[in-house]
Amino acid sequence: MNKNRKKKVLALASAFALAAIAAATFAWFASEDQKTNHFEGQIATGKDIEVVETFEPPTEWDPGSEVNKDVAIQNIGEYKTLTRVSLAESLKLLKDYQAKPTTGAELEGKTSKDVYVLPGTDAPAGFTDSTFDSTGAPKITIAAGDFAGTYTLKVKEKAETVGTKTTYTYRYAFEKGGSLYYASGIDGFVRNATNQISVKSGTPALSYVSLEYKAAEEKQWTQAPVYAPTFTQDGTLIWNAPAATGSGNIQISFNNITTDPKVADKWYFNAADGYFYYTSVLDPGANTSQLMDAVKLLGSAGNEYSKLSYDLTVKGQGIAAYKDAVDDWLPAGVNDALATALKALVPAK
Repeated sequence: MNKNRKKKVLALASAFALAAIAAATFAWFASEDQKTNHFEGQIATGKDIEVVETFEPPTEWDPGSEVNKDVAIQNIGEYKTLTRVSLAESLKLLKDYQAKPTTGAELEGKTSKDVYVLPGTDAPAGFTDSTFDSTGAPKITIAAGDFAGTYTLKVKEKAETVGTKTTYTYRYAFEKGGSLYYASGIDGFVRNATNQISVKSGTPALSYVSLEYKAAEEKQWTQAPVYAPTFTQDGTLIWNAPAATGSGNIQISFNNITTDPKVADKWYFNAADGYFYYTSVLDPGANTSQLMDAVKLLGSAGNEYSKLSYDLTVKGQGIAAYKDAVDDWLPAGVNDALATALKALVPAK
């Protein structure tokens, strides 16, 4: 069997997407999962590996919170392999993350992919429904698109009496179909003799954010210049590293990292080429130790990260467990200590 037939190089990718949402100074971060759990790579020999992951799509992703993402590699082929993993990132931020008021025109015919309408919150306990005067509650009507319908201003109030003076506190939001939406543009309320209310001044409006993105910031860890972050140990099991994108506001947490390639069943990050190398031979049907643990949007992320779109792609590669195959990955001078450690695990032919 010649050298080329021994290589049996395998490749596979798993994409992970997070989206977070905030606007103005509001800490409303929502998230939606846009990933495919895994893609399976295949070669003519039929021997391959796959990325195995555990990921629970979050309903909200607030700055300072993390999303669990457990990643390992499985050998689903028939032969022993050596394994390595690379990462690629893509981050898109909005062109304009500031929330803007609208009385409906900017939402006509729009879809939820075009704009995001800020949600409202209900009043806390102790507030009761207010009653509008004969002019009625302000309404916004949208004729077409995902946001079509009539939005009616709902107001709740709480009265506090001190002596002979009663003070009213108001909470309000637009309501459509049982859902609440943030209401802006209102400068207080006035009450008539029968305690009915009307808007004191201002124009009640919905608030929205345009979902038009800047060009993506993209980085493959293995492409020159190789991305080689500093791994900071957090306890005994976790190593944290800043993502290649996001200006230090996104953090990736890893498991089973080692700086000694001779330690079995660990992941060794090779700063010379940007790959994570598994330090043991992977038998057919076996999984590697877990490599990745979580992804975190740090509390330092500002409102410019509103409705961010972040993709983290995990690419696994396997190669036949022979000494000469190691040379394809690690030519002399790239990382001789790592190459020596891997060759010590496998036969010559």
